[in-house]
Amino acid sequence: MSRATPLPIPGPYDALSAQLLERLGFKAIWGGGMISTAATLGTPDVSLLTVTEHLRFCSSLAEATGLPVVADCDSGYGDALNVARTVQLFDRGGVAAIVIEDQRSLKQASLYDGSRSLASRREMVGKIKAAVDSRFDEGLMVWARTDSFAAGVEVAEALERAHAYAEAGADLIVPVSRTLEPLRAFARAWDRPTPLCIIPTFFPRLSLSEIAELGFSASVVSLAPTLAALHGVEQVMKSFIACGSLSDTEEMMASFDGICDLVGYDKYRALAARYIEKDTSSQ
Repeated sequence: MSRATPLPIPGPYDALSAQLLERLGFKAIWGGGMISTAATLGTPDVSLLTVTEHLRFCSSLAEATGLPVVADCDSGYGDALNVARTVQLFDRGGVAAIVIEDQRSLKQASLYDGSRSLASRREMVGKIKAAVDSRFDEGLMVWARTDSFAAGVEVAEALERAHAYAEAGADLIVPVSRTLEPLRAFARAWDRPTPLCIIPTFFPRLSLSEIAELGFSASVVSLAPTLAALHGVEQVMKSFIACGSLSDTEEMMASFDGICDLVGYDKYRALAARYIEKDTSSQ
């Protein structure tokens, strides 16, 4: 990651969409809590998803691709001891980075309206230290997210928090805001070597070059694949309901051969031919 060329990190909603993103050339993917919750439970992101359910989701993305998976682990599923266990579970599960945020449990996703309650700086620092010390693989990155702006905190205090998180061992800082100006001011004042990541969900027209100018080294495109898929399914099936066939929507859909190619059907067919004897008997 570098400020000159920010790393785009899209959020797949399942293993198949992760494989498509890999084929398109993306270098990392986001295991988002909101996406995981919606895809797994069909509920809003209001702390209903368990650590085991989210681990299964993120591990499936890692298993289906060769891409680094950044696992959005909310507030770590509890206190510092829970964070330590969470890190070890996800480390074994094959992810490349975990993200811990400084909202108090039960947390709210940043996309929802409403005020936020922050954990104390000391509590969050303890979680980061626990995460760093609990890694089996020192290559596992620990990202620290701050929802300071959603909690009504000024830029100066948000910076103080982020400084403390970086000093505790966080490999990357993720400041979150529903408006761009606090992020602009935060990045302008950031004076640490620890890189910054933006989640520009509220700024969909913000380009990677503009993100680079702001001073961010990574950009999480968390919901675009899910929103695109939902819109596509809705349009195709509405047309089917209206006309009773898929004749008007064939160009909107991938081909069956395309899916077989994406999931590597020929590879598995070759493995079956190599290892599984054909039963030619009639009994």
